Amino acid sequence: MRDRADDRLLLLSSRLARFWDARHHLHEGRRWLDAALANAPAEATPEKSEALLRRAHIVWRRGDPDVVDAISAAESAAQELGDVKALGWLRAIYGAEALRSGDTPQGRQEYERALDMFREVGAVREIAITTHDLGLIAWMDADYPRARQLVEESLRICRAASLVGLEPAFTGTLGFVALAEGDLGEAESHFCESIRLDQAADAGGVGVVNNLVGLASTRCAKKEYTDACLMLGAYDAYMQISGEAEDPHFDEIRLGVLGDLEARLGYEESRNAIAVGAALSVRQALEHALSTD
Repeated sequence: MRDRADDRLLLLSSRLARFWDARHHLHEGRRWLDAALANAPAEATPEKSEALLRRAHIVWRRGDPDVVDAISAAESAAQELGDVKALGWLRAIYGAEALRSGDTPQGRQEYERALDMFREVGAVREIAITTHDLGLIAWMDADYPRARQLVEESLRICRAASLVGLEPAFTGTLGFVALAEGDLGEAESHFCESIRLDQAADAGGVGVVNNLVGLASTRCAKKEYTDACLMLGAYDAYMQISGEAEDPHFDEIRLGVLGDLEARLGYEESRNAIAVGAALSVRQALEHALSTD
């Protein structure tokens, strides 16, 4: 007979991992899941499947070398249980890994498969997220009209279903689309609106941390170099603490801004200003951005 204590430990670990994942403390989330799964029963259970799915997501975000094994283990459990929503999430993680390796067509295909699965089971929150992520893929592929269309569609889904927790990040993505199109005013407006939505939800800022990179770019373009340094410093410090792997597309923007700052201010002055930003929390840096908007 299966020990229900194992199931309770898996469930607790999944919830704690979700907590740490949402706050971007990925090391801690993985530690809890690894400990629980080490003592898990051999057969698939809903609790074990959820823990495996959560671990696959964290392992991918960290860029750990065992990401394929983690996804495969979660996929086997979800297939055994016939959990279509979990399988949809795993297709999305496969897609995200393909994007990270530079295979955009495969990444898009996996996300489209995930979206079909979520629609099959009427998973509205997942539909909104995946629609948004397909918009991000279009942005990465420089198809900005398509990117804007998909992100705006994801926001309409959020508002219709009162998924207020997703709106800040999605609104920030519109800022990156506008930035890519060269409209700095619209980009800054979306980034700041994203921060206000995050503050209204009392979310702490970590869900819109990428806005710091976008704001650094717009502030640099406006010759507000000290502000741009503060944004980069806070972002860099956060990434080091969180353990999250760098996204190459956001990192390309970050490196471009860093090069401009070093050219304008000189290496030493820019690095000193960035160090000041590194002492700020994400919340403090975002509040500063609003106060100087």
